[in-house]
Amino acid sequence: MVYYIRFLKPPKYRFTRQDVCTIEAVIAITSDLGDDFLPGEARLEASVVPVGARRDASASLVARKHLLWKEGSRAFAFEINVPSEERFWPAALCVSSNDWKDADHLDAFQMPELISAWSEPLNPRKDEPMVKRVQRRFSIGSGFVLNIWEETGESIARHLWDAGLALVAHLRQILEEKMERDAVKSKLSCLLHQETEPLNVIELGSGCGLVGLGLASMKQRCNLLLTDLPEAMEILDLNLKEVLPGRYSKFRKAVLDWDEGLPAFVVNERYDLIVVSDCTYNSDSLPSLVAVLFALISQSPDAIIVVSMKVRHPSEAVFFDLMSDAGMEIIKHDRVLLSRNYAEDFAEIYSFCHARPDLLSGSKQLLHCHDHSNAGQINA
Repeated sequence: MVYYIRFLKPPKYRFTRQDVCTIEAVIAITSDLGDDFLPGEARLEASVVPVGARRDASASLVARKHLLWKEGSRAFAFEINVPSEERFWPAALCVSSNDWKDADHLDAFQMPELISAWSEPLNPRKDEPMVKRVQRRFSIGSGFVLNIWEETGESIARHLWDAGLALVAHLRQILEEKMERDAVKSKLSCLLHQETEPLNVIELGSGCGLVGLGLASMKQRCNLLLTDLPEAMEILDLNLKEVLPGRYSKFRKAVLDWDEGLPAFVVNERYDLIVVSDCTYNSDSLPSLVAVLFALISQSPDAIIVVSMKVRHPSEAVFFDLMSDAGMEIIKHDRVLLSRNYAEDFAEIYSFCHARPDLLSGSKQLLHCHDHSNAGQINA
């Protein structure tokens, strides 16, 4: 199982002496939904690093402290002393597993079991209010580090989920494959490896944007549209500013409410890849999700739909019934093991296409088009 280090509240600081600033923090180590705590013992390391510096460059560290998460814990409070000299600030507090690294390595063959946490920039010289969010940093190959902010409040919609991490690792694995290794490749692999045309991608229910931004960072010539409800736009804005697109790639975001069908700005677009991750947990929303997927593939008959999920309740099985009823067929099914210690803990990745794309071409009568004011806005 993947566990996430979380700040239960934003770190605070106080001046204990004229030349020393003490940072106080309280952490928990939980599952993606926050409903399970790390059951065993874990050796951790807290580091204070100037903003913009790498944690794995020891010369850049302002302070470091070893911590021990004890078996049965639900929270852990600690303090770390930092020189108060102005040249060390602003700085971020990082808590990670007790090995030296700048980012957690997303690899489909060996997923990280403990996800590090980076605080908002701290600056006791300015005494600015802290925001309830945490940054995750992921190594996704070829020197890419993907920085993603998530909220630390109650809304799970703006958190990172296991299946999203697994899908980024899976896409990385495909992109790093050599096409000549196998005579037969999946349709998704062929799509990701083609370089003649830009890859046009739309992600539904983007949340923090991890999957879409991860793909568009690794893939050159990728045009990405991230979509979600209005309350996700702020965190998407923040992450769009953090991520560097691949060469000739472009990022955009927009509001798309599944209950309202396709907004006008999407209806005239054609997509090669439609991405959905961690969106099947609420069975009540599945008919609307599948209706939007059908509308999208009706205007892009050759598109591939990729769905990543970690099944949490039997009711999620209705998704496959709805997809089948809409004429979608599974063309590939992969699993990404989330833990070396639990063989039953995995994310499932399904690739779908329409069984009869020849019947969909130009089927404008099948589309749901709504021109509503807030959803008609696309932001770069």
